[in-house]
Amino acid sequence: MAHHRVSGVPRRLTALAALTLTAALAAPVATAAPASAVVSTRAPAVVVDTASDDCTVTAAVLAQWPGGYLMQVTVTNTGASTFTWSGVTFTLPAGQFVSGGWNGSLVQTGQKVTYRPAYYSTLAPGQSAGFGFQASRPFGDNTVAGDFRCG
Repeated sequence: MAHHRVSGVPRRLTALAALTLTAALAAPVATAAPASAVVSTRAPAVVVDTASDDCTVTAAVLAQWPGGYLMQVTVTNTGASTFTWSGVTFTLPAGQFVSGGWNGSLVQTGQKVTYRPAYYSTLAPGQSAGFGFQASRPFGDNTVAGDFRCG
């Protein structure tokens, strides 16, 4: 039986080398990321019941890294009738600022931030609407926004 050669290598060895290379490429590669690049999502949700009996604001950290974080904020109508909300106010720790957001507009004055919804400002009982934002913070600062209230 004649051996077929590819560039001077028997076909059986070429196939074996291809399988070995395929397995090596498919294997997961463990790499260590520098500590400054690690994203943590272990921050607990911040839950605030506002003075209004009709509104609950829940804020949760989606991701954070040195120098910033993402938060998702949900407003829920906990009352028995339709509730119209004009927005949410919250406070950023000193040195932090909002660097972006979605589902509405965010205006920061000092450390106080006011959110105004782009839509869904009328909520039926049990209905929720949400928005999110990205905040920037000084390196080494692990604090996040707080004091969320329906406006």
